Amino acid sequence: MAPTENVPIEVSALAIRLPLKQTSHNPNHLVKVAVARRTKPSAKPGNIKLPLTGNLPRTLAEALTAQAISQERSLEGLARELLAHAATSRQ
Repeated sequence: MAPTENVPIEVSALAIRLPLKQTSHNPNHLVKVAVARRTKPSAKPGNIKLPLTGNLPRTLAEALTAQAISQERSLEGLARELLAHAATSRQ
Protein backbone atom coordinates (compact mmCIF):
# COMPACT_ATOMS: atom_id res chain seq x y z
CA MET A 1 0.00 0.00 0.00
CA ALA A 2 1.42 3.41 -0.97
CA PRO A 3 1.82 5.98 1.88
CA THR A 4 -0.40 8.51 0.09
CA GLU A 5 -3.23 6.07 -0.52
CA ASN A 6 -6.50 6.86 1.28
CA VAL A 7 -7.70 4.07 3.52
CA PRO A 8 -11.41 3.94 4.31
CA ILE A 9 -12.06 4.00 8.05
CA GLU A 10 -15.31 3.12 9.67
CA VAL A 11 -16.10 6.16 11.79
CA SER A 12 -18.42 4.43 14.24
CA ALA A 13 -15.64 2.09 15.32
CA LEU A 14 -13.34 5.01 16.12
CA ALA A 15 -15.92 7.36 17.58
CA ILE A 16 -14.47 9.25 20.51
CA ARG A 17 -16.52 11.47 22.76
CA LEU A 18 -14.77 14.77 23.16
CA PRO A 19 -15.39 16.66 26.37
CA LEU A 20 -17.80 19.55 26.06
CA LYS A 21 -16.29 22.98 26.21
CA GLN A 22 -15.70 23.59 29.84
CA THR A 23 -17.19 26.80 31.16
CA SER A 24 -16.25 28.34 34.43
CA HIS A 25 -19.02 28.69 36.97
CA ASN A 26 -16.90 31.04 39.05
CA PRO A 27 -19.06 34.17 39.53
CA ASN A 28 -16.06 36.49 39.34
CA HIS A 29 -15.05 35.01 35.99
CA LEU A 30 -18.62 35.24 34.66
CA VAL A 31 -18.78 38.91 35.67
CA LYS A 32 -15.52 39.70 33.88
CA VAL A 33 -16.71 37.93 30.73
CA ALA A 34 -20.08 39.72 30.77
CA VAL A 35 -18.46 43.13 31.24
CA ALA A 36 -15.87 42.43 28.54
CA ARG A 37 -18.61 41.56 26.03
CA ARG A 38 -20.76 44.63 26.71
CA THR A 39 -18.21 47.40 27.09
CA LYS A 40 -15.81 49.57 25.15
CA PRO A 41 -12.65 51.30 26.35
CA SER A 42 -13.04 54.76 27.86
CA ALA A 43 -10.80 57.79 27.40
CA LYS A 44 -10.46 57.90 31.19
CA PRO A 45 -7.92 55.30 32.40
CA GLY A 46 -9.47 52.57 34.52
CA ASN A 47 -12.99 53.25 33.21
CA ILE A 48 -15.06 51.57 30.54
CA LYS A 49 -18.05 52.64 28.45
CA LEU A 50 -21.11 50.60 29.35
CA PRO A 51 -24.09 51.60 27.25
CA LEU A 52 -27.33 51.29 29.18
CA THR A 53 -30.81 51.81 27.86
CA GLY A 54 -33.48 52.22 30.46
CA ASN A 55 -37.21 51.91 30.25
CA LEU A 56 -38.39 54.28 32.98
CA PRO A 57 -41.70 55.83 33.86
CA ARG A 58 -41.79 59.42 32.62
CA THR A 59 -42.23 60.74 36.17
CA LEU A 60 -39.05 58.98 37.31
CA ALA A 61 -37.08 60.24 34.30
CA GLU A 62 -38.30 63.78 34.98
CA ALA A 63 -37.44 63.50 38.69
CA LEU A 64 -33.91 62.25 37.93
CA THR A 65 -33.41 64.97 35.31
CA ALA A 66 -34.65 67.65 37.74
CA GLN A 67 -32.25 66.37 40.42
CA ALA A 68 -29.34 66.41 37.96
CA ILE A 69 -30.18 69.96 36.82
CA SER A 70 -30.54 71.24 40.40
CA GLN A 71 -27.12 69.77 41.24
CA GLU A 72 -25.65 71.25 38.02
CA ARG A 73 -24.44 67.88 36.78
CA SER A 74 -25.21 65.52 33.94
CA LEU A 75 -27.87 62.87 34.11
CA GLU A 76 -25.17 60.28 33.34
CA GLY A 77 -23.12 61.46 36.32
CA LEU A 78 -26.14 61.24 38.61
CA ALA A 79 -26.99 57.77 37.30
CA ARG A 80 -23.35 56.68 37.83
CA GLU A 81 -23.47 57.88 41.44
CA LEU A 82 -26.82 56.17 42.11
CA LEU A 83 -25.60 52.90 40.59
CA ALA A 84 -22.34 53.02 42.58
CA HIS A 85 -24.28 53.65 45.78
CA ALA A 86 -26.68 50.78 45.04
CA ALA A 87 -23.81 48.41 44.24
CA THR A 88 -21.82 49.20 47.39
CA SER A 89 -24.84 49.08 49.69
CA ARG A 90 -25.69 45.53 48.56
CA GLN A 91 -22.28 44.10 49.50
